[in-house]
Amino acid sequence: MEQLHTQPAPLLNEYVYNRQLESELSENPHSYILLLLQRTVEKGVTARDCHESGDLVAKGFHLGRMTTLVDALRDRLVFKDQNIIAYNFAELYEYVDFSIQQAVHEAGTEYLESAILIMNELKQAWEEAMHMTGNTATPLQ
Repeated sequence: MEQLHTQPAPLLNEYVYNRQLESELSENPHSYILLLLQRTVEKGVTARDCHESGDLVAKGFHLGRMTTLVDALRDRLVFKDQNIIAYNFAELYEYVDFSIQQAVHEAGTEYLESAILIMNELKQAWEEAMHMTGNTATPLQ
């Protein structure tokens, strides 16, 4: 019987430093938040695709990246002066993180879909707020 030789797809693309993007992000922290939100949604969609194709190792990898991105968003909250909005976002991120953790072992994708939906709505609201305040930054690549 002939053995099948396949190369597994890499989970990570090689990191390429982009000086222009780094400069844009440091000059406009709002764009940085948008990038984190975008990447969180993208990782969630990729994890869902991996789940549907049966690649549970890759699903776990992307769920882990999604958790890291949610943590990065949480780290940017400012809790001084009883900032109720920051506390509300912290609770929302906690729920998203819980949903991601549940998605690791779920047979379906309900928890993952919930996390993707919340993060996508936050991303869309962030884009709208940036537009309304005159911030012309577009979604970053």
